[in-house]
Amino acid sequence: MGKIIEVKKINKSFGNKQILHNVSFSIDSGEILGFIGPNGAGKTTTIKLMLGLQSIDSGDVIINGCDIKTDFEGAIKRVGAIVESPDLYMYLSGRQNLQLIANLYKGITKEEINKIVKLVGLQKRIDDKVSKYSLGMRQRLGIAAALIHKPNVLILDEPTNGLDPEGIKEIRDLLIKLAKEEDMAILISSHNLAELDNFVTNVCIIKNGKILSSSEVKEFKKLKNTTYKLEVDSTEGLAEVLGNVCKIIDKDSLELQVEKEEITEYLEKIIKNGKKIYQVVNEELSLEDAFLNKAGGNEID
Repeated sequence: MGKIIEVKKINKSFGNKQILHNVSFSIDSGEILGFIGPNGAGKTTTIKLMLGLQSIDSGDVIINGCDIKTDFEGAIKRVGAIVESPDLYMYLSGRQNLQLIANLYKGITKEEINKIVKLVGLQKRIDDKVSKYSLGMRQRLGIAAALIHKPNVLILDEPTNGLDPEGIKEIRDLLIKLAKEEDMAILISSHNLAELDNFVTNVCIIKNGKILSSSEVKEFKKLKNTTYKLEVDSTEGLAEVLGNVCKIIDKDSLELQVEKEEITEYLEKIIKNGKKIYQVVNEELSLEDAFLNKAGGNEID
């Protein structure tokens, strides 16, 4: 697997205001990168520069080995994208919408369109008018439209905006399938961390136009200390015994934030204090907790 997308130190200003500061990240085939940051952090601007929709002040965007500035057609040829919401004709059927897009390219057969329809799971409703589709179905049709020309890169700007939990799950399952089965490099931008948790493979955090962190999710979630959730017969007096690594949740549960090597020592302290331990669970950090730990302060809305 090679680097399919490389964003190298891109800068962008509008007037006197610098929006992006040396933004860099990369995506391999089969990876889903969660491009995360508060509203106004520079996510959409970055995506527009990547797609050649706005000019880059300095820096480079290389897609499939082609520079977006010097070889726009080569760079964009195998890219599918939805920026903001998909453009669909509401009075036409899903199939008619896809056929209109297919007409822009050479040699896309009905069989290939059917394959994409099946891939996004719309085969039962593809001949219904788009006006009868749920928001989640429209989003899936938008992704189908982005897949018509067989891209190996998919760029989606806030694709879960306004979706209910079922719609979010549909999009999530579809993107996992595309990354695994079609070996796509996928970038999905969002300000909602909970929606991306446990499904993106990599994460890139942007805040005030600067990249704070870019890594694999499991690396990003690692803290020096690990959180352990304990169930005991009584938490009375344990805050004093265990100190500031301890957070009392209620009368029979608490959390300890300690290194793996230290947990035994703290469990012994609890037992010596005459308490019974019923359960110890190693809790993985959520994407949101990891973000707050890295970004310092809650600016995700």
